[in-house]
Order: sequence, then structure tokens, then C-alpha cells
Amino acid sequence: MASVFKITGRKGKKLAHWYGKIAVSTDKRIRVKLFTDKTASERRLMELQREADQRASGVRTVAMDYAMVSVDQHAKDYLESLRLEKRDTGTLRIGEWTLDKLIEWGKWHRISDVTADSMRNILTGLDRQGLTPSYQNKFIMRAKAFVHWLQREGRINADPLANLKRVDERNGRRTRARRALTDAESSALLLNSPEDRREKYAWAILAGLRRSELKELRWGDLRLNAPRPFIQLRPEQTKNGNADALPIHPYLLNMIQQRMPGMPETSVVASVPDMKTMKKDLSRAGIALADAKGRRADYHALRHTYCTNLDRTGCSYTTKRALMRHSDSGVTEGYSHARLDELYAAIERLPYPGAEDQSAAVRTGTDEQPLDHLLDQSAVVSGPTGASTGTTSYTGDETCDSEHERYNPAADIDLHLMALAGVGDFDDGFSSEKLGPSTQAD
Repeated sequence: MASVFKITGRKGKKLAHWYGKIAVSTDKRIRVKLFTDKTASERRLMELQREADQRASGVRTVAMDYAMVSVDQHAKDYLESLRLEKRDTGTLRIGEWTLDKLIEWGKWHRISDVTADSMRNILTGLDRQGLTPSYQNKFIMRAKAFVHWLQREGRINADPLANLKRVDERNGRRTRARRALTDAESSALLLNSPEDRREKYAWAILAGLRRSELKELRWGDLRLNAPRPFIQLRPEQTKNGNADALPIHPYLLNMIQQRMPGMPETSVVASVPDMKTMKKDLSRAGIALADAKGRRADYHALRHTYCTNLDRTGCSYTTKRALMRHSDSGVTEGYSHARLDELYAAIERLPYPGAEDQSAAVRTGTDEQPLDHLLDQSAVVSGPTGASTGTTSYTGDETCDSEHERYNPAADIDLHLMALAGVGDFDDGFSSEKLGPSTQAD
């Protein structure tokens, strides 16, 4: 097997990239530049030698023919495939601009130039310009999407960006830092907004829909007569391209059922509030646009609120990621706004010496200082009715009828709104102060 080697530069230091030689004929060998990773370089050298042997024997493959085509032509074919998939004009415009920049900055002329090393050089340049990790990840996602299309079309045999990871956004600077609304703010926004916009805000707060997803939502996507009503999102509608199904919150379901449904292809909402309109609604509800740290409460911040509220209900990480519909786990973490008291509530449930005696005292009522906060936390996870989610836990005593009764959420709505606003007299152990979502930085 042909081996790879490194070249010594002018200053006596070995260069970062590995090199190899392939035999193109019985008396001719050429040197090729490979990657900075030795294993990947050895694998690529074997592929190049195999292709050279095929050419020498008169055998040509589809991938070899495509290797001679310019990247510009591949990019045009890729964008045309997106148009055939009926992608919206905004997605096409951004995709074309991003891909053009990748070709320019990476100096891509042939498919063989699309490598992980070229992408790292592009990311290094963006980082030196002070651009955020989120901005850098947009180029990574576009490059990966382009390469996956090339592989799916048979234009390349292997994914050269398979080992390229996204930039961690959790500790990175954000140009648009957002905050999660508190329960009181969420309730105030829903109760004080005009009726025609109340439901539009609820779609983000209680279903986590993005602005673009709500714009594309059709009446045919709603399964309102199912035993558990849900939304069936279409692949072309979602950001990750998956046909996701989302449950519909009782409060949101009640507003939908009060409307006259349209034809299956008709939009559920005519428009989504722009920032100018939302500023007026926030002001009407007494909600500050930005907090002391400059984090804004725009429409996408309502999706942050949705994710934070999932944390507060005791939702598992796997379920939260499914509801948020993120392909990468790092993105989900960027939407969590953990609070110190929530972290404390988690560690105070850890076992410790004497915990059994205190738990028994709470059950019998003999302790002079009952652990009410522990009871509150158990109510959040296993209480009979979840004030934040409107869900009901079943004990297994109920019998299953052969026919499902149509779900009616109206009975839980008043309780839900009162709990959000932190008013009312509840006997189920909920504490509105403990349940308030976080306003920490992303």
C-alpha cells in the first residue's frame, strides 16, 4: 500500500498536510496533496490510486466523470434541485449566497477541493473577523447539505466533511441574544394582545413553531379530531427537513376550535406579527423589549420560552429535543435558560443520610418544619394536572372505551391562565415563584 509522507518547509518545519504519490502509468508517478489527518490521507490516497488504475485500464465511473465537472456547475444543479423541492424563495436566496461564498473563500474548483481542511480555513477566517459561532454554523450546515446532495446523486463516493463538527454555540457571543419570558409575561402577552394576534403568539409559546413554520402551516396539517390532537408538519415546512408531529396544547386547541376551519391547503394564519407590531403588543402587556443585559423579547424569544418551560415541567432531555426538533444537541442547549433555584431543586432531591426519616416526617406531618418545597417539586412532575402544560397523568384505574371522546380543553384553560399569572388559590402544591422561567443568557 502506498504510504503518505510530510514535506519539510523552507524554515525547516514539516508542513501540516500529508502528501502521497500515485502511479498514473508504469513509468510515471505524481505527488498529490492530502489532508492534515493521517488516517484520512491514507484512505484518500487509496481512492486516488484506485481511480488512476481504472483510468489506465480504460474503465470510467460516474463519479470520475463528475470529478471533472466544475464546482460551479454542481452548485447550479444543487440549487435547481432545491427549487424542484418547492423550497421558499428566502431559503433559496440565502442558500445560493452562502454556497457562493463557500466556493469563493474555499477556492473550490473541483469536487476534490471540498475538504474538511478547506472548511476549517474558512471558519478560521470568519472567527478572526469576530463573527459568531451561530453565523459560522450556517456555513457548515450549507456545506454539509451540498456534500450530502452530491453523495446522494452519486457524484462522490464518500463524504469529505463527515468528521467536521459544528461550532459550539453555548459559550459563544450572540448578535441577537434572546431571553425567555416569565410566566406572568407570557400570560400578559396572551391576554392583552388583540384577538387576531393572540393565537399567533400562542403557536410559538405553546407549540414552539418558528416564524417560517407558522407561515407555512395549513389547515390540512392539523389533526383536530384525533384522540390527542396534533400538528403533522411537512418536510418542506421544517428547518431540519423532517415530517414532525407535535401535540397541540389545550389552550391553543381551544382557540383553534373557535374558528371556522379553512380548506386543507389554506393557511392557518394570514401573517405573523413583525417586530414593529410585536413591540406594540409587548408595550400594551407591560413587557420590556430588552432586559438589563440587552436580551430581547422578539418572536423567536417565544420559542426560547417554550424550551425553558419544558425544562420546568420535568421534561426529559430526549423529549425536549424531539419537541424542539433540533438535529444537533448543541442547538437545544442554546435554548435552555436554567435558573439557580431550578438547579438547587434538582440537587436537593439527591439522597443523603437521614433522608428517609425526613421523608417519613413529611408523610406523617410530625416534622416541625415540613419540606413543602419537596412536595412542590413532586407536584410539578407527577401532580394530577400540570398547570404549565395542561396535561393529565393517569393512575391506571381508568378503563379504555372502544370509542374515543373528542378532547375538550376548555375545562383546564382557566386554571392554566391563573397559574401562569400567579394568582388564585390552589391546593395542588404548585408554587408560581418556583415555576417561573429563567431570563439567563443563552
